[in-house]
Parts: sequence; structure tokens; C-alpha cells
Amino acid sequence: MSQILHWQKSSYSAGDVDNDCLEISATPATLHLRESDTPDAILSPTPTALNALLTTVKYAPPMPPHAHWQKSSYSGGGGDEDCLEISAAPATLHLRESDTPAAVLSPTPAALNALLTAVKRR
Repeated sequence: MSQILHWQKSSYSAGDVDNDCLEISATPATLHLRESDTPDAILSPTPTALNALLTTVKYAPPMPPHAHWQKSSYSGGGGDEDCLEISAAPATLHLRESDTPAAVLSPTPAALNALLTAVKRR
């Protein structure tokens, strides 16, 4: 990324310290997202793809009580830390980080596909 990005902490991030914060930076055509713990890992979805994901997450149905979680094959290490986990339901995919299992994202496959397609194009 050749331009300098100016990062802003999300108002939904907890605490006054810089850990566990979602940060955002906007350019004319793209929004850039990163977690403060890993500032070099930047997602740059288009506003349309990000809006589709956030709208779906906001109106997602509640988690099923007995979801079966599977570790992503792209998660690093052999332990249970720093793992992306996924649970599939008929109309929704559930995503969570193993460190915070209560925080679950439940986008529709179409919204998740739009985000991933935009990220892969970067």
C-alpha cells in the first residue's frame, strides 16, 4: 500500500488501551480495516462488500444451541489460539475466533462471498 493511511479506533472497541481494537482508515474508493494487535494484516473491502456483510451480521438469526465448530485450515499453529472457526447452518455460516468464542459473526453466504471476493481482488 503506497499511500499513508490515518487510522481511527472504533467507538465499539473496549477499554482505553490499544489492545483488542478495530481500527478503520478510509480512502476515496476503499475502507481499510485492521485489528490493533496485528496492524500489518489489513482488510480492504469495497464499501459495498463491507455494507453487505455488516447488514447481514446485524440482522442474522440467533446462534443454534448445538453448533458444530471446525477450525479453518488457514489457522496457524497446532494449538487452539489464534484460530478462525466456522460452523455451517442451512442458510448461514457462523464465524468466530477461538480466543473469543462468544463473539460470533453470522453473515449469509452471499455477504461473506462479496467480502472475500473484494479482499481477494486487492
